Amino acid sequence: LTREVAAVRAEMATKDDLAREVAAVRAATKEDLAGLEAVMRREFEVVHKEIRGLALEFEAFRHDTKVTLDMIGELMARTTRHEESIADLDRRMNRVERHLKLKPLPNRPGDR
Repeated sequence: LTREVAAVRAEMATKDDLAREVAAVRAATKEDLAGLEAVMRREFEVVHKEIRGLALEFEAFRHDTKVTLDMIGELMARTTRHEESIADLDRRMNRVERHLKLKPLPNRPGDR
């Protein structure tokens, strides 16, 4: 019986040791996870700020691009109007030049 009691006590001591080891591992793991979580939160804040900055830059780029495209559209419209005006002036000049090339009408007798 004494041997059995000693064996049970040895087994209980081993279980207590294992329980202490498990508790120590859990505590160490909890501390490690807390440290990693803190690092991840800091990195997340940095990334979040960078994303916010990039989003602002992108919105500014989109605005500038829209303004530029609007300006290009206006310039194209003006260019079209100028080209139409130039074509109109060319037609008028051609009419005047053709008129100047005409021979004068002969005078009728009695005209002076």
